[in-house]
Amino acid sequence: MKQSKWFLPVFFSLVGIVAFFSIKHFSDQNEEAKFKKQQTQYSIKVNHLFHEHFQEIILVQQRMANRWARKKRDYTKNEWMLEAMDSVNDYQSYQAIGYNEKDSTVRWIYPEINNKVAIGYQLSTNPIRNEAILLALKTHKTAITRTIDLKQGGKGILIITPVFRESYHLGFVVGVFKIQNLINLIQDNRFVIELYESNDLVFKGSKKRSNYHQSLAFEVVNTKWKVGIFTAQSQLTPRPTQLVIYFIFAFIVSILLTALVHYFLQHQNNVTEIKSIFDSFPDLIFKINEDGLIINDHSHEGLVTSSNSELLVGQKIQSIFPNEIRSQFDQALQNTKNNSFQVFSYQLNANGQNKYFEARIIKYHKQSIMLIIRDTTEINKLEIERKKSEKEKDILLQEVHHRVKNNLQTIISIIDLQAANQKDQSIINDYKNLKSRVFAIALIHKLLYQSHDISKIKLCDLIKPIINHPSSLYQIAENVIEVQCIGDEYAIEIEEAINCGIIVNEVLTNSLKHAFDSFDEAKIKITIYSNKKQFITISDNGCGFAKDNGDDPGAQLGLTIIEGLSKQMKANYSFSGDQGTTFKMEFYP
Repeated sequence: MKQSKWFLPVFFSLVGIVAFFSIKHFSDQNEEAKFKKQQTQYSIKVNHLFHEHFQEIILVQQRMANRWARKKRDYTKNEWMLEAMDSVNDYQSYQAIGYNEKDSTVRWIYPEINNKVAIGYQLSTNPIRNEAILLALKTHKTAITRTIDLKQGGKGILIITPVFRESYHLGFVVGVFKIQNLINLIQDNRFVIELYESNDLVFKGSKKRSNYHQSLAFEVVNTKWKVGIFTAQSQLTPRPTQLVIYFIFAFIVSILLTALVHYFLQHQNNVTEIKSIFDSFPDLIFKINEDGLIINDHSHEGLVTSSNSELLVGQKIQSIFPNEIRSQFDQALQNTKNNSFQVFSYQLNANGQNKYFEARIIKYHKQSIMLIIRDTTEINKLEIERKKSEKEKDILLQEVHHRVKNNLQTIISIIDLQAANQKDQSIINDYKNLKSRVFAIALIHKLLYQSHDISKIKLCDLIKPIINHPSSLYQIAENVIEVQCIGDEYAIEIEEAINCGIIVNEVLTNSLKHAFDSFDEAKIKITIYSNKKQFITISDNGCGFAKDNGDDPGAQLGLTIIEGLSKQMKANYSFSGDQGTTFKMEFYP
């Protein structure tokens, strides 16, 4: 059949256009998927700053306040500056940390450079600052101001922690944070940040943003924040080099397809030439009917049976395979009556080698079926290598957990050595409590490297060994503590496991330390209920829960740790009971 002289040029142009936009669409989808992943990773970073990071800051200031309260004298300036310097160096988000008199006047501030203008300023004279001060004094807890104009210049916030020695108010620890400095910690040219405080815009990036974004909402103490994370418009605009690459690929595809069409047009009546093209394919191709009768074939020796010496045309495809493979073909042919496409895999000893194959059955006409068989032996080898590599990775991670455990054991030994040099029993007890917390973390890593699953651990498997350490510290009998596990054994992530371990250790240690005059009649029951929601209860028959722990800084610190870790897990917890104490915590793993 004679073709128009315009056929190939028109075909070339159409293929080029379709190929260009197809390649661009595929690339755009890949880019979008990449941006989504990057944005999710970036959101985690932002979440850490505006939620977890602030929780850490609150704990830091609370510890400074506790140390201030325990002093029997006033701080010297040098003492305060050294302590504040450690906190500022540990957390670069600080603009400054101030030592404020009980009337809220700034007495000292670190660093003094760029912050000296604030010295002597009374915070309570400003309504917004005074609002947070009054809340801190009322609740005896840390409060955060709304966005304010800092004396140092720029927009910012203050984190205000009151200091009480029993009921006597001593003053405030005040952390100063510039909004711009906070944003600088997470600045990424790929994204544009918008920061809202109670729906009021307090920061907006200068770059042009796209409409694609994610929103994160945070509530820290008494403040509510919302962060909008927008992909920068520059990231979504194709670069000129990309368009050139698309055009080159489209041009190459057009040339190849046009050349292929030209080839077939020139040799459409030449069966030999067409067969040579099929011979270049590595796959075995059959045309069969619905019963499996082979109409014609394009085969390679060793792909079907160990011997291909016999003619296949006119035979049923099932008859040339062993019985165990024959049934697979029978089932697949039966299924094509309801579904035009079937695929299955089989294993065959061909030419003395154990090989793997994939069979695809495609119904393209009422009476005609195409069978394509592909040798997947090499792919299977690669899959085996991949599984081997994953196993090696798991072994490596187990070694990491082992090393972490050993390093923590070294820290425990150092704590023991340090405690041995102390004469003050309260300090020795502080070291003992610190050792107990580090031991709980070390135990979790030990359990992980001994486990088949190095990323998760069952709650019961975690709790049962943890109770042994406090038991040995206080030398109690084995029957004092009972552990009961109820429900399905859901595993939890390592981060949650560490938090749970520390919390259980804190509650159990507190019970052993404060609840009993003696352990003769002592009973402690730990109940773990695992389902989609996890419950942990710790009950004792001791003297009951005392809300006022102000006389025991260690107990107050323990409650602070429990509160901080619970918030990280998004867990709810409570203490109750007059005749004994019951601790309950619930969370979704």
